[in-house]
Amino acid sequence: ADGKLPEVEIIFCNLENAVKAEGSENYYLYYTARALADRFENIKLKFYDIYVNPTPVKPYTVTLNPLTGEEIITPLNSTSVIIVGEDYHRVYKWTDFYVFADDTSPQPWAYSGEKNFIKGITAVTRAEAPICALTVNHGEPFATEEGRAEYSEFLKVIERSGYDIVYLDLEHEEIPENCRLIITFDPQTDFVSN
Repeated sequence: ADGKLPEVEIIFCNLENAVKAEGSENYYLYYTARALADRFENIKLKFYDIYVNPTPVKPYTVTLNPLTGEEIITPLNSTSVIIVGEDYHRVYKWTDFYVFADDTSPQPWAYSGEKNFIKGITAVTRAEAPICALTVNHGEPFATEEGRAEYSEFLKVIERSGYDIVYLDLEHEEIPENCRLIITFDPQTDFVSN
């Protein structure tokens, strides 16, 4: 390699003045991102009012499931933050940069923005994103949307650790080549070997 750092864009889905306004959900995120951009010449900040001009962020609203090829739509709002590398991107809600007491707590009790920005930047600049496969063919709770919602905090821990999550039916699908972690959680039936 030539030693050059990969280019990274941190995109805020609102105009800069709104993002950095005191009391804004993105206030601390803005100043963390600004400090990173000031320190590292390969990190650039961009701001778009996505309700007036959604075109620049449209490519980041659709991704493909690496196992099924199905499109996954990621909704954006004015507090969304997108971290973009050459081949990968990550979309975050403002709440992803904070720690909450529980799922029902409306106010965060700690800021974890520095750590989560670095994880996001690392995820979009590496050559291959690692996959965490959660098995779903033996009655595991991740097989349903309700189960995924119930264990959303667990799933967030995996995502914040830098993994892409896929749901894997071992009886019908191969383990992805870049899978680095397989989790089988609370299966209700036995695994069958062929």
